[in-house]
Amino acid sequence: MKKLQILCVVALAFLFASCEDTSGKYAKKLLTKTQIELAFSDCLELSTEYAVGNLCPANSFDQSLGYGFSTYKDGKYRIEWPTELSDMALVLIELGKGDLLDSLEVHVNRVAETCGDDIVSACGAARNSISYANPQALLSSSSSDALTEYFETNMKSEIAESLLSPVRVKLTSAYVMAEWDQLVGYYYDATQQHVYFNLPQYVTNEMMEGIYSEMAEYEGLVRGFEEYRLTDDLYVVFGNR
Repeated sequence: MKKLQILCVVALAFLFASCEDTSGKYAKKLLTKTQIELAFSDCLELSTEYAVGNLCPANSFDQSLGYGFSTYKDGKYRIEWPTELSDMALVLIELGKGDLLDSLEVHVNRVAETCGDDIVSACGAARNSISYANPQALLSSSSSDALTEYFETNMKSEIAESLLSPVRVKLTSAYVMAEWDQLVGYYYDATQQHVYFNLPQYVTNEMMEGIYSEMAEYEGLVRGFEEYRLTDDLYVVFGNR
């Protein structure tokens, strides 16, 4: 009887050994926190490049390409006149300055389209300094843009602060601030009302809203399709969620 029991144990051990997945195809790999965070960094870097490529094209004046804040996706990300200043816009239109409003909008978008390198730099610095409270939860999230949302929520202020100065310089050098001051002057002459509005801050915030939206789109592609997992860490980590 004892001999029979031993034989049964050996047989069971052989059975389980023969069923072991040695290929690794069906086995979930145990991921370390470092692996996950490296994959997150890769995802954020690629998604930033994707967003900048769509909204800040190298030749920002060639609208026929269909890229840029003013034209990409039928103007979905076009930076328009601030809604909180709609009363000011109406007054300026009544004064016959509607063409100047249109000109300002075009030039604001042109400036945003030249900020690609600044955005890559600011997002890169933020990517290197971000910390993840629960990386596994972000990885396993059912949301297709959980990582981008976390990045925006935690690093939005830092990125905006980093971008504000170069945006202001570019708006000034492109004479957009001069155009803005002219419109503010026309409005004051007509209404005797001062306008307290930070145009560089507004442009920075609007610009980054478009960037975050495009980053989220790319993250969804990484989560859903392995061909977008262009690094080893992305392939391993997002393939084992």
